[in-house]
Amino acid sequence: FNTSKMLAGYEWVKSMSEMGDKLVLGTDAGLYLYDMHDGSNNLVSGNVVWCIMNDSSGNCWYGSDTGLLMSRKEIIRPVDGLPDEAMNLYCNISGDNTGRVFAGGTHGLVIMNTDTLCDWYRLGDNEHSLSHNKVRSIAHNPDTD
Repeated sequence: FNTSKMLAGYEWVKSMSEMGDKLVLGTDAGLYLYDMHDGSNNLVSGNVVWCIMNDSSGNCWYGSDTGLLMSRKEIIRPVDGLPDEAMNLYCNISGDNTGRVFAGGTHGLVIMNTDTLCDWYRLGDNEHSLSHNKVRSIAHNPDTD
């Protein structure tokens, strides 16, 4: 399909992903679901969406200005179990083949496992310390998963 024609009018697309027959667009204006067959679109969240990641369980994760969101199909909800203080501008998300999700942003790194347990890594924390709170990128070695 012609992505230049399809994305016309979506200013500042920060991320995109496929969800079935829809293209998910993370923009400065929010999260849009764009139907690739009929060209219709639907604004599903009005927050700035910085990043999108699909996990191996069929969930889609979104990093936004107001926190971390997750969806299965088209129902989007905030992620439960995060510490209130870890509310973050999440600008990158990654996952591994064990089901863990890594989300980084302006207030450190959150690692969630399959049991919905969460560890928050940040500057000054004695147990989960980082040298700096701004996590700009996440990479992992697939050979060690």
